[in-house]
Amino acid sequence: MKSKILYHVHLGYAQKNGVFHLGYYRPLRSVLLCCGQELRALPIAAL
Repeated sequence: MKSKILYHVHLGYAQKNGVFHLGYYRPLRSVLLCCGQELRALPIAAL
């Protein structure tokens, strides 16, 4: 649950500032791949 919160907070920060830190983003994305549902709700493919 904690990783989901960090993921959403970080993604929101990145979008707000127009910067995506892929090195940090990808590990969390891999963790959330197990959930799937989370990823479908976000524009992951564009990254």
